[in-house]
Amino acid sequence: MKIEKECSVKDIIDKKLYPCEKFPRTLFPDLVSILTELFNKYERANIIKNGENEIPCTEDFEKKIYQTISLSALLNNDPGTLALIYKDLIFKFIFKRHANKEDVEEIVQEIITRFLHKKIDAIRRRFNFDNPELPTFTSYFMVTVRNIYIDIIRKETRGGHLVENEMEIEKLSDNRKRDMLNTLILEEEFKKFKTLIKLYHRTGPKLNLTLKIKYNIPISDTDILSCFPDCSEDEKNLFVDKSGNYIKNRRSMERIVPIFNKYEGKSNNPDTLRKWISTKLEEIKRQMNNIHPGSPYNNSTISDLIILYYKWQKNQGV
Repeated sequence: MKIEKECSVKDIIDKKLYPCEKFPRTLFPDLVSILTELFNKYERANIIKNGENEIPCTEDFEKKIYQTISLSALLNNDPGTLALIYKDLIFKFIFKRHANKEDVEEIVQEIITRFLHKKIDAIRRRFNFDNPELPTFTSYFMVTVRNIYIDIIRKETRGGHLVENEMEIEKLSDNRKRDMLNTLILEEEFKKFKTLIKLYHRTGPKLNLTLKIKYNIPISDTDILSCFPDCSEDEKNLFVDKSGNYIKNRRSMERIVPIFNKYEGKSNNPDTLRKWISTKLEEIKRQMNNIHPGSPYNNSTISDLIILYYKWQKNQGV
């Protein structure tokens, strides 16, 4: 009975609570053993306290597993175990980025300490497990880790304790785009950004088109027609440069503002369109920061995200 019960716990962890496609075992090698042992410990404590008998693998038993060792349960009741599950991922994340490998273990311990003592309450308040449109908890958690790491680097550089000199800060800044390429974070951020753009029901096509032009992302015939379904061939040609390629230069706003004015019934100038884009960018940045502790997005990082998002879309054939 005990063997069957333990197998059922592992099976639920593997196939339902923490499936491999979301929690690759190469990144979470001890997850199953840690959680199985934790649940068994709770069960032993309940038996001693309440005199309960062994519970067979029923729906009630499965519900009890969820209530005990799901991510939300760990976040609220046992954040130490949550940190233990993510420790290997944190280590790999820092090891890849930090120049002095001898300091990695110390930094990881400092990150876990700050998570448990300074960040845990904010994460409990802000993260919503019930909204499938939001990034996964792993994405949310790793953005928190990234922010703590940057804070450690900034504070410790001048003291010369964890990094050798201030060039580490410059390296961190220069490699910001590379750091964002961690797929556990980036693809979830893309999903959040995509969901956010969808909220702009009426102005979404205009937002996509103008963002691409602002950030020198090549536009397509589809981009133009999504924004201006009745656009004529002559009007479409205003989006084409001398080489016959669609423009990808924000200085071309002067050429295309008349098309916006025609189909929107306005008489704006290029500066008005640029101001509209800037206002939308501020809205996007604010919304992206709402789900992250520490507000990781500034003007520079939101630009990075948008550029990478459209390149990712192109690679996905979207």
